[in-house]
Amino acid sequence: MDLAQQLSKLQQAQLPSNQAVDATISAATIQLLRTHRFDGEVLIQLRHRYDDGFMGAIGLSWYDHQLVMLINPRRFQAADYTAEQLVATLRQLVLHLVFKHPLMYPKPNPLNRLACDLVVDQYLGADQTHQLAQVNFATGLNLLPDRGSHYYLAQLTGHFQNGNTTHHRPADQLAQLDQKLTGDSHAGWADFDDDEQSLQQGRLKQLMNRSWQNTPEKQRGELPGTITAIIQAQSTAPKIKNWRQLIRMGLGSIPLANKPSAARFNRRQAYRMELPGHIANTMRKINVFVDNSGSMGDAEINALLNEIKHFLSEIPTEITIYSFDAQVHFERRYRTNNAQQVKFERIGGGGTSYQAIFDYLSEHTNLLKDTLTVILTDGKGEKNINAHGINAVIWILTVPLLKFSLDDSFPGQVTTINPEVRGI
Repeated sequence: MDLAQQLSKLQQAQLPSNQAVDATISAATIQLLRTHRFDGEVLIQLRHRYDDGFMGAIGLSWYDHQLVMLINPRRFQAADYTAEQLVATLRQLVLHLVFKHPLMYPKPNPLNRLACDLVVDQYLGADQTHQLAQVNFATGLNLLPDRGSHYYLAQLTGHFQNGNTTHHRPADQLAQLDQKLTGDSHAGWADFDDDEQSLQQGRLKQLMNRSWQNTPEKQRGELPGTITAIIQAQSTAPKIKNWRQLIRMGLGSIPLANKPSAARFNRRQAYRMELPGHIANTMRKINVFVDNSGSMGDAEINALLNEIKHFLSEIPTEITIYSFDAQVHFERRYRTNNAQQVKFERIGGGGTSYQAIFDYLSEHTNLLKDTLTVILTDGKGEKNINAHGINAVIWILTVPLLKFSLDDSFPGQVTTINPEVRGI
């Protein structure tokens, strides 16, 4: 029985059974395995869970730290899907996973829901449910296509924070502007503590990698370039081959510190057993600033954070990660020494200001002592900055060095993960 027949049978049932819904989704997945192989490979790994209290027809959720497809049978039947609508909705689920939206926005609200849907629906062609032109018309904004969720969220949030209610539509009504009953629901996305989120990041990565490996080379080539780049960034080898060498360059003439150790005797006064010896303190504090400006795409962020994950795997040390655009979002900073705890989340989305980083560091001198600053960026910022004498800096670009906006007087060292240029 094909998908259209399964849908017809489901609509004729007085009460939808879990088995009937299962059969319908399985038929849609089989169709996707023929037409969009990667999407189908992702879907066959998602267990189905049924919940009559779920506020949507179908969506993503977590159960025992595993991603599941959450379904309300009654709402699913009431959605009255066509075959095309159901296939598009299932593809929405896959794209949300590719872009890590459930991890980035664990507390859904009308605006971040719309921002996420604007991103993924642009990959659905004629099947998309959120038309960018319609949102632009309703708001009077000029939202650009092919941008990340952070960009759309920043634009929409700024619009409504300024008191705009175009055509008398408040933000929550706008978010439902063309939200059809057939669209996927974000109600199952949930917030977890850091340890749980680290586990979920690992599970999502495994799911993506397994789906990618099961997709034949020919079908991989049919995916949009952005999608391919995001998927590959999770499993590719690091482009920065020698972090230790790069860090020595960033520290310049500043020697790596030693720290006292009672477990090692003092070589200069070996008979004074009460004096501690010293062992190499191989790493000082590191502050990492991640560019979240509007010019940074999701694939670029993923690629840069992938390098940080490889760094933490190579050199066990604690780092503090900040997001920045036109300002440093210090309130969202976090510390980690575990590669699995590096979060992909979008904060901000405005312009790019490198000066904001150095002003922030200068105002917090306690952050500078024995500290290395690493800046991950696409290099599209100002031409000149006042570094306030801060020189222990490493710039990591996603573009060739010649496209770096700063002039030759920038502080510290610079390298690139751009494939056109050999990195360190």
